[in-house]
Amino acid sequence: MSSLLAALPVQAQCLPDPPGAGATVTCSGTDPDGFAAPAGVPVTVNVNPSATIQQAPSGQALTFGTNTFGNTLNNNGSIVATGNGAGAFTGLSFSSGAGAGSNLFNNLGTISATNTGAGAATGIAILQGNAASTIRIVNNAGATIAGTAAGGAGAGISQTFAAGAAARALVIDNSGIIQGTTDGIAAGTGAAGAAQTIAITNGVGGSAAQINGGTGAALNFAGNGVYTVTNLASGTINGAILSSGNDRLTIDNAGTINGNVSQGNNNDTFIMRGGTLNGNLDQGSGLGDGVDTFIMTGGTINGSVDQGGELDFATISGGVITGGLNEGDFVTITGGQIGSINMTLANNVVTMSGGAVIGNILAAQNNDTLNLSGGSIGGFVNFGNGNNVFNVSGGTVAGALISGNGSDIVNWNGGGVLSSGFQLGAGNDTAIFTNLTDANLVPTAVIDGGTGTDRLTWVNTSATGVARFINWELIELTNNSRLTFASTLTLGDAGTGTGTLTVDATSTVFAGNGSHAIVPFTAGQLATVTNAGLIDLTNGPAAATDSLTILGNYTGQNGRLSLQTVLGDSASPSDRLIISNGTANGSTAIGVVNLGGPGAPTLGNGIEVVSAVNGATTSTGAFSQAGPIAAGAFEYILYRGGVTPGSADNWYLRSTAPPVT
Repeated sequence: MSSLLAALPVQAQCLPDPPGAGATVTCSGTDPDGFAAPAGVPVTVNVNPSATIQQAPSGQALTFGTNTFGNTLNNNGSIVATGNGAGAFTGLSFSSGAGAGSNLFNNLGTISATNTGAGAATGIAILQGNAASTIRIVNNAGATIAGTAAGGAGAGISQTFAAGAAARALVIDNSGIIQGTTDGIAAGTGAAGAAQTIAITNGVGGSAAQINGGTGAALNFAGNGVYTVTNLASGTINGAILSSGNDRLTIDNAGTINGNVSQGNNNDTFIMRGGTLNGNLDQGSGLGDGVDTFIMTGGTINGSVDQGGELDFATISGGVITGGLNEGDFVTITGGQIGSINMTLANNVVTMSGGAVIGNILAAQNNDTLNLSGGSIGGFVNFGNGNNVFNVSGGTVAGALISGNGSDIVNWNGGGVLSSGFQLGAGNDTAIFTNLTDANLVPTAVIDGGTGTDRLTWVNTSATGVARFINWELIELTNNSRLTFASTLTLGDAGTGTGTLTVDATSTVFAGNGSHAIVPFTAGQLATVTNAGLIDLTNGPAAATDSLTILGNYTGQNGRLSLQTVLGDSASPSDRLIISNGTANGSTAIGVVNLGGPGAPTLGNGIEVVSAVNGATTSTGAFSQAGPIAAGAFEYILYRGGVTPGSADNWYLRSTAPPVT
């Protein structure tokens, strides 16, 4: 008889069984038919390192009593459910029912379920009923929670919120391995609402922790709760992170995520502190998906970031996004690197003081704003139609700033380089350049006002290459600005036909070093020049052969005109201001720099310094001498009109000799 008893398996190795309330149950051997604590009896279960709890006929290895809180599990051994069937196998299960309180499940060993049949397998299965409750699962370094299913769903941890508004929380701290053949962790299923929270931390204590998904996701959230995932530097998440409910999901990553992240609807947050995301981040799509926040201070996203259809915020101070940042609305960049930015909704704002955008920045609708004070943009910026604003004070843009239909504004102040200039499109646009030079206004960059009535104002700005300033109806030089001609300045566009150049009392037009012109866009129209400052033809080589032609009207407002002239006889060369087709009036004082002329009598008209051609006229007081003009023994006086036909509106220098004494 004794030998027969010795051959029988020991059926209860978790003792006492059944336990009383508050009892400590110790599992020290193999329990082949599971252990179930009675309902309403809180217990502490300690599973020793050599102990194993196997599944009961129900498919569950360890079950804590329904409606019971104050339970604690300390597992140093194995809790294992293994089978082949259509039903579910579970390592650890708990259903809170209507009870309220908290439970702690602390795993230092293995909790697993394996089903080689058609059914499901779950390492830990939790159902939290409609009462205030907190379930905390701690998976320590070296420990494993796993669900392996051949035909059904396999999850490391599966958690469900029952219907109701009670505040309930699930907390998972992982330093080991949590994995499933379908989902690593599937949580928030059922009827989770805003009062239900889930907090998952991976890589606790610096351990090389893993959450591994299979055919589903590493983390699969449902319901409408408030969920937080913190993946620390030592943590790895292998598989996607999915959210299918109207939850608020915050992900704080410093480790590695190998898979796509889909945060779903509602107000979601993703923080990238370091590490790597090998996949795309999707924070929602379409209107009503919530106001999302993306923060990146380091790490690498080998993919794209899509923020969705509501007013979203992105702040990037470090790290790399190899793909694009898409659908965002308010983007702030102080560092880091982004492949491109594509914002398809209305009224977007990009503020950039550092970092780099390798490609283009696009915004498709309504009124967009770029605030650029630093960093670099490797492509172009195209804000499309709308009343767009470009504020530039630093940084570089390799491509053009582009805007479509609308009344746009460019404020360019004190810094930055627009290597390809800008194109403002149709509408009444305004550009203000303040404290700029050719170092900013690269000579090859085209500055295009587009169609409409456009205004370009310079404030203490200097630049060359006037042909690139196109489609402007008004160009204003103010506050010690300097515009240097090397070709023809065309004013106006196909719609307006012409425009105006104004020079204030502190500013200068340098038009020496060749023959230059100011003309209207449309033949037959007249350009307008208003000069209260200085038109200087003395820059460039010492040659009295330069000219500035104004095809239109010129008005001097106590302005000045500086010319180089060889003061000799009437055949002597001189720089000239040429008025074509229009009129010259107002008051302009002419100063002359003598290029070695010895002085000589002038016969006939004299030395021509202002020409009125193609029917142009000049008023009697339009020009005057800025001061005495003399060479050798001869003094030269400025006169309107000559003695030859057609010279009545020209202006000449004629010499007078001093009386013989």
